[in-house]
Amino acid sequence: MTLELDIRIRNVGPLRVALVEGKGLPYSETMPAAFDRLMRWFDGNGALLPRRPPLGIALYVDAPGEVPPEETRFVVAIPTDSGAASTEDIRIEVLPGYLAAVATFHGPYSRLHEVYVAMFDWLEENGYRMTDTPRDWYMNDCTAVPPGACITEVHFPIGHQGDIGPYVPGDDGELDPSASDRSAG
Repeated sequence: MTLELDIRIRNVGPLRVALVEGKGLPYSETMPAAFDRLMRWFDGNGALLPRRPPLGIALYVDAPGEVPPEETRFVVAIPTDSGAASTEDIRIEVLPGYLAAVATFHGPYSRLHEVYVAMFDWLEENGYRMTDTPRDWYMNDCTAVPPGACITEVHFPIGHQGDIGPYVPGDDGELDPSASDRSAG
């Protein structure tokens, strides 16, 4: 079955989050444990969970296969407006804004690797390069829906192949509609 994706270019604004670093594969085991640590922080600090997406974010520091599985690093984050301070384990940070190629995927996490393959192909075909670590935005609570009903936005921070340095985003929202109508198939 071919994965059909609508990949759009979008400016993503800064986002204040509580985050924790995690390590190890498989992600299906290590990420839930990291999110559990964040949830305990939210509960212990009286912080409110987000009411609108993204409900959680994963940032991939190391690509699987580039380091040993037990050393593969990632960061999980949950947006917060809480005034609570960072702790030894949980940091409060503002993730900077970025220009992104974004694909919205409806389906189980076990198929996200297919989205990544299609997006890497799209970057190459359209003259873009990744400028920062890829990230997944979890748009609904996949613990409350069947796996096929999970909604994930996959974000690849991008720049043009010849660009030097990071892109400095202007405002939130979609860019030139003619540029964002390109699709990957």
